[in-house]
Order: sequence, then structure tokens, then C-alpha cells
Amino acid sequence: MSTMDEIEDEAKAAAEKMVMNMMQRPGQLEKVEHYKKRITHKKASIEAQLISAVQGKLDGVSVGLKQLQECLEDVQQVSLKMDELEELLKSVPPLVASLQAVREEDSRHSQYVTAMDSLKHIFTVPESVAKTKQWIGEGKLLHAHQCLNDLENSRDDLLYELHRLPNQSSHDKIMLKAYFEDVEMVSNLLEKQIKLILARTLNTQQSQTGFMPPGRPKNWRAKAFEVLECAVAQRIEGTRVDERENNKLWLVRYLELTRQLILEDLRVVKTLCVPCFPPHYDIVNKYVNMYHICLSASVTETISKEITFKALLLSIDQVTRYGNMYRDGVIQFKNAHFADRSRVAYFTHHMITIVNNSEQMVRLAQQTQARHWPAGRHDPPAEAKFDKMLNTFQVTKHI
Repeated sequence: MSTMDEIEDEAKAAAEKMVMNMMQRPGQLEKVEHYKKRITHKKASIEAQLISAVQGKLDGVSVGLKQLQECLEDVQQVSLKMDELEELLKSVPPLVASLQAVREEDSRHSQYVTAMDSLKHIFTVPESVAKTKQWIGEGKLLHAHQCLNDLENSRDDLLYELHRLPNQSSHDKIMLKAYFEDVEMVSNLLEKQIKLILARTLNTQQSQTGFMPPGRPKNWRAKAFEVLECAVAQRIEGTRVDERENNKLWLVRYLELTRQLILEDLRVVKTLCVPCFPPHYDIVNKYVNMYHICLSASVTETISKEITFKALLLSIDQVTRYGNMYRDGVIQFKNAHFADRSRVAYFTHHMITIVNNSEQMVRLAQQTQARHWPAGRHDPPAEAKFDKMLNTFQVTKHI
């Protein structure tokens, strides 16, 4: 059975199944005419779509055939032109032979031009060599280099023209090199002089004549930056408006005002100062560095001046509270490990770290007492707080 017969049988089976589905109930017999019209319209629509698709394919095939025909014509035209070009190129080799005389004349003319350009250097080689030696002796190395460069260019151009000759003469080359042999000697002399100067670079010293004009050096730039740095320090100092006794949040207020002031000043520097100062002054980074130095000095002074014994005791309370939490956490950690030893793989390493941390906290506490505890002050409650803090970490160390 062919493929078309199979498709036809499948279509008939599908049609029978669709009719059976439509006629399952007696009331549907009255709609047979309606179903017939609907299927007829659907068939007509599908046929129209099929015709349109086939027509589109045919149009595409027609366009493709037309383009292939045009390509074939172009290929034939290119082949024809290639044949014509091949015929034209056959006449080139005889033309090369006929132009041989012109090539020789051009080569000869090029040599004459080079010789004419180098004549002034050729006839003055001894004089130029002597002048170059004199300039090297006087330390005028740039003049000596310029003259040496002219001599070397003339020699190299002449050697190149000799190299281009079809019948090269070694005698001419040897004679030309012998005529310019002093040039190589001067070049070596200049090289020695430059090496000597470079070797003495680190030994060069500033000449001191003992004379200094009045008021020199003025150091205007250094003075300008000193004034700017003083202005920055004054602006940072001027932001401290509250004293510690009057406002508990004085430090927060001071730092916030300083932050706002620095941001505003840096905006002014970036927009107004950059066009006014030379680029190599790098004024923005200079101002940033000034604010960094002045603010660091101000904060350091504030900390060293304003820290009190009460703040030290408050810090001791906070550290003691942390020590108690740390100790409780260590106890829970050990209990969890002994309950299930497979949970923590490196229990010993953790315990060694805990002991080291506790010892370090004890050392830091002792250093803080030696540095910040008021000399000669005897305060039993404060001393009890400090001993409690030390005992907390010592107990943690031996858990």
C-alpha cells in the first residue's frame, strides 16, 4: 500500500469517528445540514490556505531561479574579462625588457642625487670630525651628536647606494669605509664621554658660591600650604560647641558637625580651588591630607584629655559582662562535646584557642590598669571591679 492510500484511509477513519461523535444523540440529526455547511466552509478555507502556501513556494522558486540565472551570467562575464586580462598580461614581459634602460637611468639618477646631497659632508669630513672632537672636549655633547649624526647618515647613504649597484665593487666599499674611519673613532669618543658623565651622576654636588640675595628663598608655596593647614585646624577646632559636662552626647555632636564641615569644605575645594591652583599642586589631595592630619590630632587630643576614671570603670563593667557571657559559652561548648564527642572534630584546638584568648585579655587588662589608672588613687569599689574582671578571665582559662 502506498503512502497516499494510507493517508486516505486515516482520513476516512477520522471522518467516520467525527461523524459518530456528532450523531450520538437523536436530537443532533436535525443539525446535519448545519454541520455539513460548517465542514464545507472549513474545507474551502483549508484549500485556500494550501493554494496560497503552494503559490508562495512557487514564487520563491521562481525568484531563486532568476537569481541563479543572473549569477550564471555574471560568472560568464567574469570569465570573459579574465581571458581578456590574461591576453593583456602576455605583453608585460617584453615591456619589462624595453624599460630596462629606464630602470638603469633611474638607478643612476638616484645615486647622483645621493652623492650630491652628501657632497657637502664628504668634502668636509676632516673639518667636521675636528669640530666634533672640539665640541666633545668643551662638553657641548648635543652639538657633537648632531654633527656626528650628519656624518653617519652620509656614510650610510653612500654605502647603501654601493650595495644597490648590480656590479658591487669591494674596493669602493673599502675605500669609502677608510675615508669615514675617523667617524667611528669620534663615535667611540662620544660614547666614553657620556659613560663618564653617567658614572659621575651620584657624585654631582650643588655649587655653593656663598652668595644669597636678601629674602631668598621666599618659599611661597610652603608658606601658602602652612596658612591653609592652619585654617583647616581652626575650622575643625571651631566645631566643638558643647563641653562634656553640659551635653552627654557631646562627642557624637562634635563628630557629626566635623563630618558635615569636611564634606562641605571638600566640595568647595573641588569646584573652586582646582581651577585656581596649578595642576601639579594636586590641591584636592593636599586638602584631604590636611584634614586627615588635623582631625587625627584633634581626636587624639580629645581622647587623651577627656577620658575619665568613670569611663574607665564603665569599660571594666562592659568587659566583665562580656567575660561572663564568654565563660558561659565555653561551659556549654564543653558540655555539648562530652555529650556527643563526634560533633566537634577539633575540640582540643578550640580549647587551646580559648585559653590563649583568656590569657591575652588578662594581659590587656593589666596594661590598661598601668596606663590609665590614676596614680595614687585608692578606691576599694573600683579595685573590686577590676579584680572581678581579672578573675572572670582567669576562671575561663582554667575551665
